[in-house]
Amino acid sequence: MRGHIRKGGCSELMHFFTSLVRAGLLTFILALFYTAALAAEPFTVNFPSAPKALAPFNVEIKAVASPAPKKIKVSFKMKAMYMGDFNFEAEEKNGVYFINNVTLPRCMSGEKVWVLVIDYNGGKQETTFELE
Repeated sequence: MRGHIRKGGCSELMHFFTSLVRAGLLTFILALFYTAALAAEPFTVNFPSAPKALAPFNVEIKAVASPAPKKIKVSFKMKAMYMGDFNFEAEEKNGVYFINNVTLPRCMSGEKVWVLVIDYNGGKQETTFELE
């Protein structure tokens, strides 16, 4: 019969998940998926020298996943408040993107935490860093 669910189907499914929990397999499977999701960051971010407010600094972004997108958009925003628009486009050269001469303002409140946002192929990665 079409669309018919046989009696006891739900209890059999609950029994299956209960047996997985008892065996510790469900926890293992969930931990495995969670670890894979955390390791899925497609880029690593490197500052060749410590970024400082009001002083130009460089950023190197390396693609971990393959193939690397041809272009990425990078923006900087202060974590605590809006400090202006700081947007850059970077092209890939051997899996590495370079952004040179980034100059960010100093916040009068003393806040130093910024977020580097990488936009790529419809995805987004955020990396928090602190200015000296």
